[in-house]
Amino acid sequence: MARTQGKTVLSTINQPSSESFFFFDKLILMTDGHIVYQGDAKRSVEHFKLINMPIPRFANPADYFMKVLTVRYPKRPEDD
Repeated sequence: MARTQGKTVLSTINQPSSESFFFFDKLILMTDGHIVYQGDAKRSVEHFKLINMPIPRFANPADYFMKVLTVRYPKRPEDD
């Protein structure tokens, strides 16, 4: 629908498979109410590599993002 009818498709997906993750066009990653990445889904892996948080080889990017963006409560200084 997005491509053929010019519609915007918005979805919240919790831990998609790596196969479905790479079908996403755009991606917004949030933690604790803040956007930490917004852009092309395919470029997110490179972005995390550039900020010294590379995704382990053969890992599902969605699983990795969930792991590193989780905030434990009560928050500690390193969580910010």
